[in-house]
Amino acid sequence: MAYIIVSAYTSNTPYEQEVKRLEKNIIKFNLPYKLHPYKSTGDWSKNTHIKAQAILTSLLQQDKDVVWIDADASLVKNPVFFDDLDCDMSCHFLNSRWDPHELISGTLFFKNNDKAKKIVGDWINLNSTNKEWDQKNLQKIVGADKELKIIPLPQEYIKIDGLGKQQPNMKDPFIVHHQASRKLRNGKLL
Repeated sequence: MAYIIVSAYTSNTPYEQEVKRLEKNIIKFNLPYKLHPYKSTGDWSKNTHIKAQAILTSLLQQDKDVVWIDADASLVKNPVFFDDLDCDMSCHFLNSRWDPHELISGTLFFKNNDKAKKIVGDWINLNSTNKEWDQKNLQKIVGADKELKIIPLPQEYIKIDGLGKQQPNMKDPFIVHHQASRKLRNGKLL
């Protein structure tokens, strides 16, 4: 397998239960994975910044590409799209009511190369100085790098519960994001 699936979750919170569903799905497809537990920072937005660090840690510790999947997702079908990607990064851009080209970070692919490591390092640096959530910061980094080779992630790899109108042509999804944060965070430390 050329890639490893990576996710992270806050320990001793409902996300610890959420990630068990994802882990069960990953095991079902016999895919390599690493789940990173961490202590909550006490702020949901700051907690999202852990994503970039978990990705970089995996890129540095593994000799595999990294597929990030949020802890509150389900892997419905074997994600064959990631088998032979020739790019630095793959992500989905959603035409949302807020942004016609909004980067969605629930499922991401990073090639294990210097360019991807630099992007993730820049993302970590921006997260440390900017209180925006990780997705917004990654969009700024990606938008500023004109040499980054991106292959668009098909929407079937990032189906988002509750976004039916914004994902009208959704076929059979491979990965479904359940958006636990919308139910759980409400200003709490999740």
